[in-house]
Amino acid sequence: MRFYGAILYYFPNLEERKNKIYELSGKPVSYDGLAKTITAVTGKEETVQHVDDATYTGY
Repeated sequence: MRFYGAILYYFPNLEERKNKIYELSGKPVSYDGLAKTITAVTGKEETVQHVDDATYTGY
């Protein structure tokens, strides 16, 4: 799980990685779990906003 957080933090910041697609595979990860991992890696609190379909399509 920490691996995903590290990738999400470091890869977008590397110029040579821009506009490329990388597929991550392994055990399924929830959005909440991913947010916790990103928080652990970056030190910045990340949260997930759970919304219903009607709210989502209103964005």
